[in-house]
This record gives sequence, structure tokens and C-alpha cells, in this order.
Amino acid sequence: MAGIKATIRLLQAQKDLRLKIGKCLWRLMRPVYLVDHNRHGIVRRRTNITRDFSRRPITRLATRVPLQFVVAGFLLIFGLVRVTPGAVESFGSRFMVTDETVRLKLPRGGLRVRAADAARYEALVTEVQGLANGRTLWAGPDAPEVYFLSGVPNKTRTLFDFLDVTTATLPVIERVRAAQATLVVLKLQPDFSRPPDSTTVTALRAGFPNARGFPGFIVFWR
Repeated sequence: MAGIKATIRLLQAQKDLRLKIGKCLWRLMRPVYLVDHNRHGIVRRRTNITRDFSRRPITRLATRVPLQFVVAGFLLIFGLVRVTPGAVESFGSRFMVTDETVRLKLPRGGLRVRAADAARYEALVTEVQGLANGRTLWAGPDAPEVYFLSGVPNKTRTLFDFLDVTTATLPVIERVRAAQATLVVLKLQPDFSRPPDSTTVTALRAGFPNARGFPGFIVFWR
């Protein structure tokens, strides 16, 4: 009988020990259980752990930064620090140091251009502004920058002549007459349209007694 009672007491002690171990494990695993099944479990889990160990409540949790914000910030900083602007002519093919370093000193300027372009347009626009009073301006082919930089309005609806299907086939002298222009800025090397030939220059000289040349342009007026 004594052996049976000792065995019963041993089994009861083992059962009590397992219950105590189970309670301890439940206390430790309970916050994790709440995290898995409660959308606000992270707050309760951290609060429980803090109360169990440090007794200091947590009032604010760290907010994770979304990955796309991290990537966007990296690309922005990389572009500002490592990407060096090059010349427009080499854009997309290779890097070439730009020579557009001189600021265009005009009321509507401010851009950085090549030194030769800055000198040319500053002289040309100053001349046009001085002659435009009381005159109608026609600039072309493909010279919308003359209207903009000088501030003289464009009486036609054409910016680039090759895009104007109504007048692109007409000779330059006919376009000038249609606009009733008394001030003409002739661009000798347009970007897209066909350059004016010697016949055009001769016809303009015949209709405009005054002319002055600039690099890449001829200004006629009457």
C-alpha cells in the first residue's frame, strides 16, 4: 500500500508540474497568439511583454516605411548626386560634356546656351526690338524663338513652316507678302524646313531697301 501511495503522489506531482509548465508557456505564447489572430495584437503583445519584464508601458510604435518610398528616395538622391547633365546632341547615346554654359542675357532669356548663340541672339533680338515699333514682323523659316525672345507678336499662326500645310509650299517671299510684313528676319539655316536660296534673298533685297546681317540671320526692313 505504501508503494501504491508513493506512486500516486509521484504521478500527482508530475501532473502539477506539467500544469505549471503549461501555464508558463501559455503566458509566454499568449502575445504571439494574439498577433496571429488579432489585428491589434502587436500592441497587446508588446504591452504584455513590457508589463511582464520592464513594467514600462509603450505609448508609441515605430512605423515602417513602404519599400516604394525607399526606392523612390534612392533614385532621387542618385539622380541629384551622380547624374551629370550632358549635351543635348549626345542625349541617349553617350555622355559628352556640354558647352552650353553662358546665360542668355535677355528679358525673356535666362537659359544657358553656347557662347556663340548667346552673342548672336542678344545682338539679333536687340536689333529687332529697336526696329519693331510700328512694323509687322515675319521671322522664318522655323524661327519662333525670334518672336518669343523679342516679345514682338507673331501675326501668322505658324511656328515651324514645314508643319504649316497651307503655306509650306509657298516661296518665302509670298509668305512675307501674305503677312504684310515690313520687318523680316530670315533664318539662313532652319532646323527642319528647306533653307532659303539666293533667289529668295535677292527678292527680299529688292522689296526691302534696308538689310543687316547677323550670324545665321539677315534682317530686312522698310
